[in-house]
Amino acid sequence: APEPDSPSSFAVDNPNVGVEVQVTYTNSLSPPDGGSATNGAGQTFTASNTWVEIFNASGAVLYSESPETFFSDLSPTAMVYDPRVLYDPSANRFIVVYLHGTTSNLTELYIAVSQTSNPAGSWWFYKRPANDGDANLWFDYPQVAYSDGTLTISGNMFLNGGGSSQEVKVYMMDLDAMYAGADAGTVYFDDVEIDEGVDAFSVHPCSYPFGQYGPGLYMVSRQNSNYIGYWYITANFGDGPTLNSYAVETPVTFTAATTADQAGTATNLGVPSRMMNTYVNVDGQDKIHFTYGYSDGNGDNRLLLARLNVTNENFDYETFGLENWDYATPWIMPWAANAASWDGSSLVAFSRVSSTTFPEFRCVIGHPEDGYSSGGSVGIKSGETQIQNTRWGDYIGGGWREGQSDPECWVYGQYGLGNAYGTWLAQISLNIEG
Repeated sequence: APEPDSPSSFAVDNPNVGVEVQVTYTNSLSPPDGGSATNGAGQTFTASNTWVEIFNASGAVLYSESPETFFSDLSPTAMVYDPRVLYDPSANRFIVVYLHGTTSNLTELYIAVSQTSNPAGSWWFYKRPANDGDANLWFDYPQVAYSDGTLTISGNMFLNGGGSSQEVKVYMMDLDAMYAGADAGTVYFDDVEIDEGVDAFSVHPCSYPFGQYGPGLYMVSRQNSNYIGYWYITANFGDGPTLNSYAVETPVTFTAATTADQAGTATNLGVPSRMMNTYVNVDGQDKIHFTYGYSDGNGDNRLLLARLNVTNENFDYETFGLENWDYATPWIMPWAANAASWDGSSLVAFSRVSSTTFPEFRCVIGHPEDGYSSGGSVGIKSGETQIQNTRWGDYIGGGWREGQSDPECWVYGQYGLGNAYGTWLAQISLNIEG
C-alpha cells in the first residue's frame, strides 16, 4: 500500500534498484555511521566507522581498507570514526572527513581530498586540532559542506566523560588550497547560538548538490519540536566571514522520536530525532531542504521532508509513514538529471522496521509541497535478522550522480544481518530495468 500519511501524493515514476552490493563492515564499532558519494563515472566512495571501500559503476571493489589504513599518512594513534563523504561536481573532487580521538587531549579533524575525480587514485591528506579555544572539550558528530572556495565542518563539543553537548564549533577552511595540495588556512566560529540566544546543537552547513555556491553559505539545525535554527555566513573563507543567526517556528509540533519495535527480540531500536542531512537550492529564493525523524504521538516514528525559504521564512513540509511501522535516518539527494530540470524533488533513503519485521533499507521520491510518490517506497535491502543493539544507527548516506540522462543516485544504508548490522550500496535510477 502507498505509505504517505497525508493525502498529498504526486505522479512520478518509481525508480528501480540497479547495481547493488554488500559493503564491508566489521561490527567492531556500532553503529556503522555510513557515508558515501558518487562521481559522474559511477565510482562510489563508501565509509563507515570500521571500513573504507571504493566501487566502480558495476559494483566491483577498487579499494578496501580500514579508516586507519586509508589515513595512514596522518599516523593515527586512536579511533578514526564518524565519516562524512562529499563529491564536489564543480571541481570533480571527493572530500572525506573523519574524526580522530575522543578526548580533549586528542581531538582532530582528518580530511582527505582526492587529487582527481578518481577516488581510487591519489589523495591529499590533512589534519588539524578540533578544539581551538576549548582545551577541555572534544569534537563529535561532524557535519560537512562545500561552497565557493570553502570547506565548512561543524561539530558538537563535549566534556571528557560524556554528558550533554557544551557548544557547537564551526570551522571554515581554504578548499581551493586543499584541492591544490597546499597548506589550508582555517577560521572558526565558537559557541554557535540560534536567534533566541539558545545554544545550538548538530548544526548542518549546507552544500548545493549541483556545484559550489556563494559567496557565503547557509547552515540549519533542528532545535526542538517547534523551532528550526538557521544561519547565514556572509563570506567565503579568507574574506572576513561573519555569522548571522535566525529561528523559525514550525507550523506544527514535531515531537522527538522515540524507540522502535523489531521482530525476534525485546530490544527496541533508538530512533534519532536530530536533523539527518541538508542541502540548499540557490534559485534566487534560497531554499534549505532537510529531513528528520519524529514521533506521531500514536506510537509510530515517521519521516519529515521539509524546505525553508530563507527569503520569506515559509516552511513547506510533507510527512511520511505507514501505521504500525517505524522509520529512521532519512537521507536526501536531489531527484533530477541536472540542475536545470530539478523541481525540488528528492530521493529519500531511509531505514524501516515493525514488530513483525527486521530492520530494512528503502527509498521513496518526495517533494516538500507535493508529497510522495503515489506508488509508495521501494525496497532496497530486506532485513535478515534483528539488530541486537539499542542504537539503530546515527545516519546513512548517498549521493547524486551527475552527467546522466535520467535521475540517478547511489545510496548506502544498513539493515539487520547476523543479529547486528549489514551495510548495502545500491544504484537507484529510472534508466534501468526493474
